[in-house]
Amino acid sequence: RMDYALILFPIALVLLFEYKSLNIKPMLLSLSIVISWFLFALFYFGHIFPNTYYAKLKAGYPIEEFLERGLNYFEYQFESDPITLFIIIFGVIAGFLSKKFAKAVAIGLIIYLLYILKIGGDFMQGRFFATPALIAAYLIINFLATIKVSKWIYILLILIIYFGSNKSSPLFVGKDYNNQGAYKGIADERGFYFQEYGLIAPNRKWPKIAKLDKQPTIVKTGCGGLGAEALSSRDKIYYIDICALAEPLLSQLPATKKSDWRIGHEERKIPTDYSYAVLNDLSLYDKSLNRLYKDIKIVTQGKLWSLKRLKAIYRINTQNYHINKDIYSDPKITLPIYSQTLIEKLYPQYLNKIPQKRVDAKSISKEHKDGMRWDAKGAKIFSDKGIAIEFKKSRVIKSLSIGFDNNDKYLVILLNQDKIKNLIIFPKSYGVGIQNRAVTLDKAVEIDKIYIFPLDGDGYYSLGWLSYQ
Repeated sequence: RMDYALILFPIALVLLFEYKSLNIKPMLLSLSIVISWFLFALFYFGHIFPNTYYAKLKAGYPIEEFLERGLNYFEYQFESDPITLFIIIFGVIAGFLSKKFAKAVAIGLIIYLLYILKIGGDFMQGRFFATPALIAAYLIINFLATIKVSKWIYILLILIIYFGSNKSSPLFVGKDYNNQGAYKGIADERGFYFQEYGLIAPNRKWPKIAKLDKQPTIVKTGCGGLGAEALSSRDKIYYIDICALAEPLLSQLPATKKSDWRIGHEERKIPTDYSYAVLNDLSLYDKSLNRLYKDIKIVTQGKLWSLKRLKAIYRINTQNYHINKDIYSDPKITLPIYSQTLIEKLYPQYLNKIPQKRVDAKSISKEHKDGMRWDAKGAKIFSDKGIAIEFKKSRVIKSLSIGFDNNDKYLVILLNQDKIKNLIIFPKSYGVGIQNRAVTLDKAVEIDKIYIFPLDGDGYYSLGWLSYQ
């Protein structure tokens, strides 16, 4: 890991200043290797740091929220596996009781622990404490060797570590190991996936990697999960990682602000038209973001040695694209999946179509009841020929919330005096029964009718509620 440089930095300083004549050339050689890697990363990936750095640490959350999650990470480690923290603490103490080199190692460990706190820890239990614990064990052994303790002390330490170890350690678990629990977003990820992918799990799954002999035609979104599932269907499905770990565009956007965000899972909004543009040569609706998107496409998909690509790398790292990041971070703003222009291009047959069923807007509930049955009392059931919602008086709206059956895709047309004011597509949703779909419009529009047409689904279409502002 690149951040282990924090542990090595004090050691490098000691080697440089204490043994300058012996170490200056090896250190310059090491530094040249590091610089060479950064230059290669900049040329090949377009950034010096990995994409996960921007996805996780540049999500736009205040430092206080990272520190809170960092403290949670230390707390959970103490409760679930205290022996690891004790090893690190005693290792640091042993380092300060030893010679200069060991002191430098101990200082490096302290710096790294502060770094863990600052970045909010991690969602994987124990992950960032494993390497410090190993280094601390070396410091302890090094200190004990200098004071020449009895071999029984070593045996005692081994017994303490063995009996004090976490019960989820490989020393204690067998083929039935399973742990699906989590604490404030921190989980035993090994236990979570063990029954599926554990080496000795009785029902272990072996990932199947699909050949890339054709381009995918379906787009799916999700946070993470781009391992076995994505590899097995990469010839059919293009996955958009809303946590941006594998998304060079989304990693440059702030995460959506919310109080219960999970470290390492900072979710982004999908820009309008992005889920269509990734499989087609199409621009994004957000013009400022589109300039960045085009540059990222050149860097990640263009000819490696082209001058055009080198210029795009330069722009990505130096240019301000003047993106309105507030619309991506504000949870009150729900971006449309497709722009009006794209919808007109994809579904021209609906632009002059009139729904078969008509209802008065006053007859539709305004109360959100996520999960209600599609055919519950009060729900407006309609066929694939659509439904029209009519208002006695026109009204100006800026945002819209509609309860649709979860496994259906809908086209919503906003009209005033039979003229189209806006077009919205609501994709299939997660959950059971009727689920809320919401959108914030670019600008307020005056409407007197709403036309709704099913685009895809199971043939059972219903409307549970309608609210607007």
